[in-house]
Amino acid sequence: QLINGRDLTGWKTNVHPDSFRVVEGAIRAHCTSDQHRSLLFYVGDAGKLVKFKNFELVAVFRGEPSSNSGVFFHTDMTTRDAKLHLAKGYEVNMNNSGREKQKTGSLYAVATAVTEVDDTKWTTLHLTVRGKRIIVDLNGKKVVDYTEPDDVQRPPNRAGRLIDPAGGAIALQAHDPESIYFFKEIRIRELP
Repeated sequence: QLINGRDLTGWKTNVHPDSFRVVEGAIRAHCTSDQHRSLLFYVGDAGKLVKFKNFELVAVFRGEPSSNSGVFFHTDMTTRDAKLHLAKGYEVNMNNSGREKQKTGSLYAVATAVTEVDDTKWTTLHLTVRGKRIIVDLNGKKVVDYTEPDDVQRPPNRAGRLIDPAGGAIALQAHDPESIYFFKEIRIRELP
């Protein structure tokens, strides 16, 4: 279990720490800046980024209507632009707005989820990463099954969207001031 339901012990933001707080046992992600993205990284008891390579992650979450968020993995705190988008790693997108085509469950800018869910209600994400294979299940239904090709080439602004052979951090996104998401459970199990 990565969250304790009381406070943000074991987590650290990159900027705007007031974008995250615990409300009724759940982490509330609501960005307080329209200039930057704020991310909350799992740092564990030692206070430094914890790397996960092969793992199963379960997160129970919901968003307010027309909101955007995401769970990043195989990442770190390196950013690529003034908005502070992360430079490396994948994002399981969470988005129930009408303007975004890559809805909840999509691997953002890599693989679009096959089905949509109403994530304004509590939704269970089951993410499995084993080697270069990434599986995303929502409420028990597989919506993405993607294997990163050995010779994959990404556009320059997504060049770091790759599996890191050494593993990487887990982070939650507070996307913008109009978006609010809640995470009431986050569990992880490392795989061989």
